[in-house]
Amino acid sequence: MLLTRKISRAKWPNENTAESEFSASQVRADAITADLRTRYDTLSFWKCQDADGLGDMVLAVAAGYDRLQPVDLVWLKYDALPDGLQLRDTEGDTKVADLVDSHVDACHLDYKMLGKIAHRIARAVNDLEQYHRYTRAEVRVLLLTAIENGRLDRTQLKDKLRKKLPA
Repeated sequence: MLLTRKISRAKWPNENTAESEFSASQVRADAITADLRTRYDTLSFWKCQDADGLGDMVLAVAAGYDRLQPVDLVWLKYDALPDGLQLRDTEGDTKVADLVDSHVDACHLDYKMLGKIAHRIARAVNDLEQYHRYTRAEVRVLLLTAIENGRLDRTQLKDKLRKKLPA
């Protein structure tokens, strides 16, 4: 299983640093305070079985956007999660009904555990196999395909986003 999260790529370390040289201090504060914003000591993720499901995770997020925009997606492999991390299945906030149950919260987080998650995300961002930027065009195709397949009701999309998609 993979846990996915939308991030802002510019906030994370840019260079590939050898594992032994990488430290948590290389994670910028903006990455933690913006991309890893918690609520009630929980951090939201979307889960999928494998890389084939990553498009659905982008769709789950993008369906709620105000406008058409790219999505920077990072994912963590379930077996590489920090020891002691507690996960709880929760309903996801998405317009795509069949993806509502693909949501999970990392819960009971504290400073130390959030730091471990940040460290793993920073490593994943620099691994081309655990990060992908979905362009506006790719996000547009995901949305249009979901509408065509009846997975997404275009009337539920916000006005600016709906206007960027042909009727």
